[in-house]
Amino acid sequence: MTTKKFNTLFHYVYIICDYGAVLGSFIIAYVIRRTADVATSLDLVEVPVLNFAFRDFIRIAPWISLLWIGLFVSTRHYVRIEKRRFTQELYNIFQGASLGVLGLMVMGFFMGHQLFSRLITVYAWAISIPALLLSRTLVHAVQRSFWKKGIGTKKVLVCGLGRMGRQLLEGIRQHGWPGNQIVGVLDEKYHPKQGFMFFNKNKTGPIIEHDPHQAAGFPVLGRPADLVDILTQHTVDDVIIGLGEFSDQEALSIMQTCRDRGILFSFIPDILGFASSFKVHTTINGIPLLSSKKNRVKGPGALIKRGIDAAVALGSLIVLSPLLLLLALGVKLSSPGPVIFGQDRIGAGSKPFKIYKFRSMRHGSSGQGKNNWTVEDDTRRTRFGSFMRRTNLDELPQLWNILKGDMSLIGPRPEQPQFVEQLTKEVSRYQERHQIRPGLTGWAQVNGWRGNTSIPERVQYDLFYLENWSLLFDLKIILYTFFSFFHGRGAY
Repeated sequence: MTTKKFNTLFHYVYIICDYGAVLGSFIIAYVIRRTADVATSLDLVEVPVLNFAFRDFIRIAPWISLLWIGLFVSTRHYVRIEKRRFTQELYNIFQGASLGVLGLMVMGFFMGHQLFSRLITVYAWAISIPALLLSRTLVHAVQRSFWKKGIGTKKVLVCGLGRMGRQLLEGIRQHGWPGNQIVGVLDEKYHPKQGFMFFNKNKTGPIIEHDPHQAAGFPVLGRPADLVDILTQHTVDDVIIGLGEFSDQEALSIMQTCRDRGILFSFIPDILGFASSFKVHTTINGIPLLSSKKNRVKGPGALIKRGIDAAVALGSLIVLSPLLLLLALGVKLSSPGPVIFGQDRIGAGSKPFKIYKFRSMRHGSSGQGKNNWTVEDDTRRTRFGSFMRRTNLDELPQLWNILKGDMSLIGPRPEQPQFVEQLTKEVSRYQERHQIRPGLTGWAQVNGWRGNTSIPERVQYDLFYLENWSLLFDLKIILYTFFSFFHGRGAY
């Protein structure tokens, strides 16, 4: 099992266990309120008799618990959960449980009545905090036991050692690095025959490790020039780059190599040159590691996004079916030929798929959408096709692509294979767009980068979306899309 799949699996384990803890808290809270209410027994306050039957309560409690977990997921509660310390976890649980109570209050306000006793809600909140803490502590203990066996650990390669790199490795060797495993080191001073050498302060001679093919107890696999071969031979999830050991051009080349292979990278910074440009995500033995940004469309959030896509696509196909039939009739009457036009595009994971549109050009016209960029006022378009293109109604069959899972409502617009091959060579980081499903509309499109516009600028907007995604961001793009549509500009 890959590290990514292992971490995803445990994210779901955390969610399932949290759901059980929250549901159990509500059930215990009901029992306390029904049979051993402290407030009633001590006669502290006047509490009305509970007339809410358990059979009615148990119908609602699972859905209320699901609401709490949904709030946890939507507020990115499970991001880096495996890295949290006890105090951080306690704070997050307190915050999440309080948000759940607030959600119940809001629901009760809009429904005009309480779902059940307020005291049950208060008791459930108080019980859920230790229950969630215990649940997560147990799951985390299981996860750590797998890590100790090397299962699910992130495989890390250190590229460029130097003094700061050696200090970092010493810290890892002495104190460990939970969830991570150093697979090896690359350094310019390493020689396959002589082993690893570095000079002392006075440079009077080389100091050779007890094992010349190790550095601070970790294997030296080669030199930075061997990076491509090492990445091919070994499973590597993250590369730590000692920037002080390379020129700017060499460092950029290493970073680009990592990006091209979808490998995250961190680096020990040249403090003056890079400390303000990246975010410190951890420190080891006093050494800061600055990390490249991750694609945020992953894990439970991605599952919710996919569920929303499927639900909206299915609902839209049903609601818009009369309009779709009218458009199909319009295409058929405007010119002979098929109603739907299919075209090869590149989707998530660089996998090809067939995108569907209403045909807007005369059937059999030269180069019908193949190997050509979209241009305005194309003479091959029918009159009805021009109308559909201006209003983007020709894109509606892509709701089927979304329902199938080829596309999402929101994401980078998909491109034809020959253009992807060309742009990957010409535009920096272009390939990173394919880490997620392409979209019917996207952040670049609602900001005006659509049609025959600058590809590098469009890519920058797409990457911003990847690195800053949230469900609220998707909602914002949908609202912008409707705003653009009703103002006649379109969003595609």
